[in-house]
Amino acid sequence: MTGFMEKRGWVFFDRVFMEPLKQAADDYYRYWSPYRERARKAEDAWLPYRKSKVDALKKTYYEGLGASVDKLTLIRMAMNLVNASSSERLCATAPIGLENAPLWRHESWRDTRRELIGFLSRNLTARDLAYAQEWVAAAGMFWDEMVALEKRYYGFSLVSVDPFPLFLNCPQVKRFQ
Repeated sequence: MTGFMEKRGWVFFDRVFMEPLKQAADDYYRYWSPYRERARKAEDAWLPYRKSKVDALKKTYYEGLGASVDKLTLIRMAMNLVNASSSERLCATAPIGLENAPLWRHESWRDTRRELIGFLSRNLTARDLAYAQEWVAAAGMFWDEMVALEKRYYGFSLVSVDPFPLFLNCPQVKRFQ
């Protein structure tokens, strides 16, 4: 390595190795920073007080699940119900720790989905679903750039997942997508 550096000099090393690394770090920060900021604002709107953040992460026993889970787990379940493939996967196989839950005792994943939607309707609030919606929107902020990057590097683009509407029967929320 030392002989190479003496022959070619640091300029070559900097141009070939360091500039691409710096560019990658800059790109990472340019995309990651607005995403994290939007996700942080969504979390602050969802849980404005320190006590509410602690309460949201505290596990609570839910009769319908037959287990204790935190509020964030319920929100993630709702987020997975809004596209067909994730919804089918979540409803066809019980998540780890919920294998004996009454919700996952149906033959059809569609029946399980219907039961799970009813359960989430009773246990999530409008604020919970607004947080989930904003989180999904933050994840899709740079979709066009991601597709262009995949196409440039791998020769094909990512496939967009169509939403699978989720209608909740709670009084505060009409539709989550």
